[in-house]
Amino acid sequence: MEYDFWVASMNDVTLYTRERNAAELSITAFEDTDGNTHYIEILLLDRLPDTLYNHPLTLMFDLPLSWVAKSSSLYRGDTRIGQYYHESLSSFHLSIPPDGIVYRLVLDEDM
Repeated sequence: MEYDFWVASMNDVTLYTRERNAAELSITAFEDTDGNTHYIEILLLDRLPDTLYNHPLTLMFDLPLSWVAKSSSLYRGDTRIGQYYHESLSSFHLSIPPDGIVYRLVLDEDM
């Protein structure tokens, strides 16, 4: 990633950097008795005022092997806000705000 660059105002870069440094992440996989992961809860918070620090942060994590070639949906509360197809074993990228709300990534076949 040494060749990456970001086009943004200095103010946005500063706010994003402070938000990223203050972020706390919790990812919890929920499995059945056979060890199959059906959903993942993601909690990201920064304890900073959301009126100023409101940039989504990008998370990168590995999904269960059983999710390859399947789709999942991302929920914020009861509202579905995204759907993803997991083509390979590569790391999964997701951008969410550190707003202290639990997001849930659910394997679509379990809905």
